[in-house]
Amino acid sequence: MFSSQILKYVRKRDGREVAFDGDRIHNAVIKAMEGTRAGIDESVAASVAARVTRQAEAMCGNKNTDTVSADDIHELVEFAPLATTRT
Repeated sequence: MFSSQILKYVRKRDGREVAFDGDRIHNAVIKAMEGTRAGIDESVAASVAARVTRQAEAMCGNKNTDTVSADDIHELVEFAPLATTRT
C-alpha cells in the first residue's frame, strides 16, 4: 500500500538493514490511534502514514542515503498525531 522510490532500507536497532515496508508505518499509526478517544480512522491513518513516509524520505534526501533508522521512523510516527486535530 505505502511504498517509496527513495527509501530502500530501514536500519534496525540491532544494526541489521531490512527492506523498507511502508505498511509497517501505517500499522504503527493504527496502533497509536487505538489508544485515543477518537479511535481508529483509516483515512487519517493513511494520511499520517503518507506524511511520515514523506518526512523520512526528506531525511534521507538531506543525508544523501536510501536508508532510514527505525528510531527516526518511530519518532516521526510518535509525533505525527500532534499535527492532526484528533484527540
